[in-house]
Formats: sequence, C-alpha cells, structure tokens
Amino acid sequence: MARGKTTKQRKIKNKLLVMLLPVVVITILVLVLIAGLLSRNSMTEMATAQLDSSISSQADNIEAWLEKNLENFSSIKQVIEQTQPDEEGLQNILDAYYGYNKYCADGVYVASSNGEFYKAKESSKSVSNPTSQTWYAQGLTSVNMNYG
Repeated sequence: MARGKTTKQRKIKNKLLVMLLPVVVITILVLVLIAGLLSRNSMTEMATAQLDSSISSQADNIEAWLEKNLENFSSIKQVIEQTQPDEEGLQNILDAYYGYNKYCADGVYVASSNGEFYKAKESSKSVSNPTSQTWYAQGLTSVNMNYG
C-alpha cells in the first residue's frame, strides 16, 4: 500500500510538472519578449531625442559661425566706408585682412562700379569682369552684409 501511494503521488507530481512547466516557460518567454520590446522602444526614443538635440546644437553652431563671419566682413566694410581710402590705402586694408578669416581663403575683395577689382596681393582670386558677377549685383541691392 505504501508503494501504491508513492507511485500515485509521483504520477500526480509528474502530471503537475508536465502541465506547469510549459506554462512557466511560456510566461518567461512572454516576459522576456515584452521587456525586449519595451527596451527597444525606449532606446529608439532616447536615440531620437539625442539626434534631435545634436541637430539643434549643430544648427545653432552653424548659425553662430555664419553670424560671426558676417560680423567680420561687416567690420571690414565699415573700415573701408569710414576711411574712404585711395587705391593704395584700400590695397593696404585688403592686405592687412588677408588670412584674417580662415574660412575666406582668398581674403576680402572689392569691385568698383567702373570694373576695377581689388584683392590682397597674396590672394589667388581672379575676376575679369567683376560687375557681371552675381556677388557684385547682390551687393548693390543690399546695404548690410548678407549671404548671397
């Protein structure tokens, strides 16, 4: 009798194990899957936020860089307009500002209404007819320095 009771208990334990083990395994797999999906969504949101922040920061940096360059060119323009130099004085100003701005490799150059083109002596910039250039035409329509 003792033996029959033990085998009966084993049969019940085995049945319980056979029924519960798949449920536990499936539950664990579902929990792992849900955790994976949630972490993927969270990481995607964090990456998107980081990218948006980076883009905004870069845009601000580019805008600041553009403004700084315009200020530099505006300062040079102001010096030329206020001093109203002769050709030699203008040449000296252009030579002095050559290499001042590393983003303007050829330095500042100026064209007059009679077609004269002035640049720093070290500049490699060459323009045969400055009055036909887009930058010259745009410069005539604008009082303040602006990007064309």
